[in-house]
Order: sequence, then C-alpha cells, then structure tokens
Amino acid sequence: MRVYISGKIGEEVISEATRRKFAQAEEMLLEKGYEVVDPACEKYQREMEEELGEKERNWIAAGMGKRFDRYSSILLFDLHILEQCDAVYFLEDWYRSDGANTEHSFAVAACKRLFFQDRKDACEYLIERMYKEAKANGSPVEYDNVNDRNDIEIAYFTKHLDEAWLPL
Repeated sequence: MRVYISGKIGEEVISEATRRKFAQAEEMLLEKGYEVVDPACEKYQREMEEELGEKERNWIAAGMGKRFDRYSSILLFDLHILEQCDAVYFLEDWYRSDGANTEHSFAVAACKRLFFQDRKDACEYLIERMYKEAKANGSPVEYDNVNDRNDIEIAYFTKHLDEAWLPL
C-alpha cells in the first residue's frame, strides 16, 4: 500500500524541524511495511521543482508568465501524486494547513484510506465512517439515548481504531 504523508509545511524553504516531522512519520510507516511518499523530502521537492520550472517556462514562452500561480501549481502537483497513492497519513497539524485541508478533501472524495497521527482526528473520522457505512447498508445507526450512542460508537472504535490511528 502506497501512503502519502500530509501535514503543515507552509514554508518557502522547508525547515529542518518540518523535514524531521515528516521523516519520523515516514520511518514509522516504512516499519509497518508501507511504501511512503514524503512531500517534504529533498527528492520529492527536486522532482516538483523540475516540473514547476518546466511549467513556468512554458507559461512565460506563451506570454502568460505573470499569471503563473506557484502555490496552485504546487498543490496540483501534490494532488496528482496523492491520486496515485492508496492512502494518506495526516500528521497532527494537518488541519492548520490550507494545502493539507485540500489534500484531505481530495482523499475523502477519491475514497482513499485515511490514517491519522492524532487519536482525536482518527475518532472523528471513524464516527463519520460508521454513519456512512450504516447509511450505505440501508441500516441507519439507531439509539434511544446518549448512553446507547456512546456504546455503539465505542464498540465501533474498539473494532476499527487500529485502521485509522497510527501514532508516532
């Protein structure tokens, strides 16, 4: 399974702290046997720069250089790579990044498997997934009171938490 790492980068030049954060996630995923795509690693960044440079040169050659939007082009490159992956691993800071939020929306729309570093994020995802699965099966989750609801959700979490939560 090929897993794309998503999290807050938000820097023109990626800091060592950001690279370390992504590298730790990559190491954990590799240890679990996954093939990993790390958008903060130097190889990924080089490949992206080559493609963006070519795209920008083409825009300039066509007389449209001032309309080249680097951020949009980076995001489209990332989504193209993410599309080729089976799953996405969201670092705990993903929700603070516009790019990672876009990657999350894309991953959900493309029915990618989702993993989360943060347990709370994994639980929220599982609640949503549980209700979608029930609706798709034509058997909505029913409960008489809050305790019943909590019991149903806890049972689902107990069964499925390891499918969504991968702490570092």
